[in-house]
Amino acid sequence: MLSALLGFSQDGSTWWLGLLLIAQVLGLISATQAVLETRTSQGAIAWAMVLISIPVIAVPAYWIFGRSHVNGYRRRRIREQLEQRLGTKLFGSLLTASRVKDERLTSGLKTLEEITGSPFTGGNQLDLLIDGEETFKSMFAGIACAKDHVLASFYLMRHDEIGEPFKRALIERAEQGVKVRIMYDGIGSLGEAGRMLDDLRQAGAKVVAFDGSRHPGNRFSLNFRNHRKIVVVDGESAWVGGLNIGREYAGMDPELGHWRDTHVCIRGPAALAVQAVVVEDWLWATGESLESLLCQPQSSQVDQSVLVAPTSPASNIETCTLLFMELIRQAQHRLWIASPYFVPDEQFVSQLQLAAIRGVDVRIMLPSRPDHRLVQLASYAYLKPLGDVGVRFFRYTPGFLHQKVVLIDDAMSSIGSVNFDNRSFRLNFEISILVNDRLFAQEVHRMLEADFERCKPLGHELLSQRGPMFNLAVRGAKLLAPVL
Repeated sequence: MLSALLGFSQDGSTWWLGLLLIAQVLGLISATQAVLETRTSQGAIAWAMVLISIPVIAVPAYWIFGRSHVNGYRRRRIREQLEQRLGTKLFGSLLTASRVKDERLTSGLKTLEEITGSPFTGGNQLDLLIDGEETFKSMFAGIACAKDHVLASFYLMRHDEIGEPFKRALIERAEQGVKVRIMYDGIGSLGEAGRMLDDLRQAGAKVVAFDGSRHPGNRFSLNFRNHRKIVVVDGESAWVGGLNIGREYAGMDPELGHWRDTHVCIRGPAALAVQAVVVEDWLWATGESLESLLCQPQSSQVDQSVLVAPTSPASNIETCTLLFMELIRQAQHRLWIASPYFVPDEQFVSQLQLAAIRGVDVRIMLPSRPDHRLVQLASYAYLKPLGDVGVRFFRYTPGFLHQKVVLIDDAMSSIGSVNFDNRSFRLNFEISILVNDRLFAQEVHRMLEADFERCKPLGHELLSQRGPMFNLAVRGAKLLAPVL
């Protein structure tokens, strides 16, 4: 039928010629779109070349992996929508009564607010949660105290030794009339949650998958993943960080061994700001508004300054990239970064080099035992260009390092879901908690110092010791950095 419509005969060679012609046309159209939409010139050139030269392979790859901007997402922050509908009743009070006063905001802090579109709020109390046992104990206890609602959003949820008690805690609350809303990433949790999600639905909880390809403009794309890890209870307490729901995050996976991760529990107005992130994602995933679950922010007697920074490919600017570039730029004497995946692009390399050149103590903590070998190989490509100017690398040896923590000088720290790679900076829906507080920064400093004591130095002499084939593998892996 198709051959008749196109005017082709049933001859096999003519049929294949027609398919190749269609592929070439699609390649040209896709190459034009790549030039217009790809956020980096290198990426645009690379995609255009392969789409034109080998369209049969490149066109499907581009539509699955090549898109860098998600269409259809509500670009206005949910607080702006709420202000329009509710006036100063809700978020007006968050932005005025809870916002840190201008006299306490340096130009650097104001820049962070401008980049993210989020305010630093005061009246918060934060608990630093180290590793899975401490995090899950705090999280499950918080869920048990829920009176009105529980919202949860995770990239990965498994029905295992951690997923089962998580499910039971939520079901117990749902049976007591608490509104339970659960969101999971449609790719990250694919086939992992098992019966857990059905049991939650039967108990009255609403469970949805976040699908980054649901808008027609994103069809077939697998790039846009919701990588956030969030639990919010009653709009008063929130848990954010690097831990998903699964046995490995509690150190129960014998292959990965000890799992080193960091989460934070927030009480105060910033918890409501975290809830707004889930409300916005829920609106995208379901079309349902959860505005009725929002409440007045509750301030804590502990006055810690917090900025909640959700980032995503729906922004008109690369918010996540600009945020972490600015944090690096602001460092004066200390910049410690712990990340399981360290595959930054050249602009980050330049910023880290500048920080080291101006005398900043720049340290990068990476896992010694990787869960993705290609990512580890790619990270070795940065040892020499950064090591030559004084940046120091360390490998965490007791187990797998998964925490996403940045410490800047004596007062600023960031804890969240962002890895130092292209996927987090440009493609994923992520969240970072920026804390401008000296006492909290001291806690983070002590935590990272203890981690560094369990690390081994990693220098660029590793490359010469391993030989030319290893170096070739490192360079080859780095070429794949945009998709790792």
